[in-house]
Amino acid sequence: MNIPGTYWRLRIENDSAFRDMIGSSTAICPDADFLLKAARGHGICLAGYDHATACGLVRAVGIVTGSDTASHRLRVNWREAAITLKPNGQGQRFWKDRPYFKFAKSVVERYMLATIFTEHFPEMTQVTNDGEAHKVESNKSLISGDMEPGGYVYLIKSPYGYKIGKTKNMKQRSQLFSVKLPFQIEILRYGWFADYSATELRYHRTYAHKRLEGEWFNLNESDISAISLEMKG
Repeated sequence: MNIPGTYWRLRIENDSAFRDMIGSSTAICPDADFLLKAARGHGICLAGYDHATACGLVRAVGIVTGSDTASHRLRVNWREAAITLKPNGQGQRFWKDRPYFKFAKSVVERYMLATIFTEHFPEMTQVTNDGEAHKVESNKSLISGDMEPGGYVYLIKSPYGYKIGKTKNMKQRSQLFSVKLPFQIEILRYGWFADYSATELRYHRTYAHKRLEGEWFNLNESDISAISLEMKG
């Protein structure tokens, strides 16, 4: 599986439709054009739009694996997510008015969608700066849900800001980060938490006013010190 070269946003019409698509590993196509345009290997952000904050709320990311014209659906390998994206003024019109749209290349880069997808699909092959293809193997127990409760929350630094994320397997996540991306990443701190999902969510809410994109934040030294006190790397 390769990193997608094309990304779409598909609007969540309601919670019932969302659960239907996730449970059936399909995407309901708003029209015949989307069924034809969203090709195998493309990435889809299944997302709503929050008018109060003018943000896109991504609840799942997926890779198109095929199509079924009879049911008017795409077959999609979904991974649930909780990502906030901040469209600019022009982009907000797309999020509010269109049932789907293709992300422009500049927006893909600004949202760092390739990074988001590699984190949710660590088994994907990645082409690095040296032109070589590298594959980070997925952890089968992670995918099947058989791992023990709890996990890691980590803090990483890049030229774009600081990311607060979570993972069941820190070694696997470190492998992913070691594959050369278009920017340098440094793991500053990580810690084990029995309630790691709740801990990550708490951090995201605490620093929501400093959010850049997705799980990336504009933190200062005081913020980093406060987070580091809780994390034992």
